[in-house]
Amino acid sequence: MVVRTSGATLNVVAAQGATLYSGASGLVSDLAAFRVGDRVGVQGTRTANRVVATKVGSIFRPIQARVDRVSSDGASADTTEGRVLLTAGQLPVQRPVGATRRAEGLHPGLVLQGLGWTDPSNGDRYLLVRG
Repeated sequence: MVVRTSGATLNVVAAQGATLYSGASGLVSDLAAFRVGDRVGVQGTRTANRVVATKVGSIFRPIQARVDRVSSDGASADTTEGRVLLTAGQLPVQRPVGATRRAEGLHPGLVLQGLGWTDPSNGDRYLLVRG
């Protein structure tokens, strides 16, 4: 993995037992699971142009979105942050068939709060909420 900062381009390798959390795949065991262009935080030991990382994680940002409308089939909601797909328990690459929809209890005016991640490969945004 190569990481660009404001001052350097660094090669990142995972230390034995490193904690790696990809926005696309969740907890992973290999740096190859991260998407090109993903914004990440890296913790570890730096030497010259290399970091031996004990932790690498995709950057999530707090999001607050008010629900404006829920689709008639309960599959999505239009919010102040754009359209939200209401598929529970999914990350971008884990799409189980028949996943449940989580529209119960959603209504116009409800405010959703959570952490958001944007997939750099296609611009899709994901909202993680406690449910």
